[in-house]
Amino acid sequence: MKRISLVCILLVLLSTTAVSALDLDLDELFGGELLLDLEESSEAFSPADMVLVGKGIEVGGSYHLGTEFSHTKTSVSLKSFFGTIEGELSADALDIRLSGDLYADLRPDPRWRVFLKTTYSGSLNQSKLDLSFSAPDMPNLSDRSSSDGLDLSLHEFFLDYTLLDKVYLRLGKQVIGWGYLFDPVGQVAADGWDFDNDDTSSYFSQDSSSIWQGRPGVLALRLSYPIQSNNLYLHLVLDEQEEGYQVVVVPKVDYVLGKTDFSAAFAYSGGRPLQFMGSFSSSVGRIGVFGETVVTLDGEESASPWQSQLGAFYNHSDDEGLFNLSSAVFYQYNEDHSVGISLGWNDILKSKFSATGTWIGVPSTDSGVLSLSLQLPRVEFIRPELGVSYMYGKQQINYPGIPFPMELDGTTRVYFAVTLGSGSF
Repeated sequence: MKRISLVCILLVLLSTTAVSALDLDLDELFGGELLLDLEESSEAFSPADMVLVGKGIEVGGSYHLGTEFSHTKTSVSLKSFFGTIEGELSADALDIRLSGDLYADLRPDPRWRVFLKTTYSGSLNQSKLDLSFSAPDMPNLSDRSSSDGLDLSLHEFFLDYTLLDKVYLRLGKQVIGWGYLFDPVGQVAADGWDFDNDDTSSYFSQDSSSIWQGRPGVLALRLSYPIQSNNLYLHLVLDEQEEGYQVVVVPKVDYVLGKTDFSAAFAYSGGRPLQFMGSFSSSVGRIGVFGETVVTLDGEESASPWQSQLGAFYNHSDDEGLFNLSSAVFYQYNEDHSVGISLGWNDILKSKFSATGTWIGVPSTDSGVLSLSLQLPRVEFIRPELGVSYMYGKQQINYPGIPFPMELDGTTRVYFAVTLGSGSF
């Protein structure tokens, strides 16, 4: 496993980047609610009208307010000229975060639409970090810090238009769900399993679009042409490079055959390697399966020309409602082999408790992470949660003021998180 920087380690230890680390709820784990109910209408519209018709203008948004306290402890080995010195690194953090989005949806005519969406995030953090060594002549280090931040960014801003009642055009800054590993403009760093990323839902979700929803949109022109249950797409994406802008051409086709959805695409640009992608999602009895493979031509010689991911999930609910179970597994090859298992139990024995357990590992480096969480009964709009995670595998960091590298081996994190309110308006 790659060495990670001190900044990344401290972000994990102090938990400043998320309200909870590796706290997977089952909605996020299996893709969440992917479809919104359409209001019934007595008017008759064409297929294009059904997509674009609206009530003039709609303004709304969402919010999530939460707080979390966490304690993290890990063993430390200091590699000095005099030998190895053992120590311990511990951290306590209190984090308060408000996040959400605001949008405006303008649909004065069934033929066109303008959509604007911004995201906001504000946080307050108090943290304490202590580093101690077993050697008597080694000084103990302690650091206390506080931080706050406010971020407001443009997420999407695009125009929809329907041409000849058959072709749908979308122009502007937009979120495009490329795939698990298919990444034509390099929005996601594809270097295998990232232990510094708290969000693992995309590894288990049957719908790969969950990876992209939280990322800012790209400037693109998207044309889609539906043929019954199938779709043809053409994307012209404006990719910003150091030397200027470059257009990436991405044709894609979605084809439905019975219970199986197939997708195929390729990405071409003069300054990037040619990429091909194929994916599928289907069901075998009550088991859902999905997979994706990406092949890169003329890429870096040191990198593998292909990446692949396979997964399956199964849900079970008995007639009495005592066992509402969810399970998922995945395998991924992306410069290295990684595997994962997730189990969830909603409303345990008809109680208001729910639990989730997840393990993701990289066998070749003997590293991985195991996390367990328990969702407690909610009180009105307040939702408490307890969790613990254990990250194993050796990692090296450099600590300010210490001239020798430190090696971490086994990091345990315990947290208590409370959602103080969430919803839409």
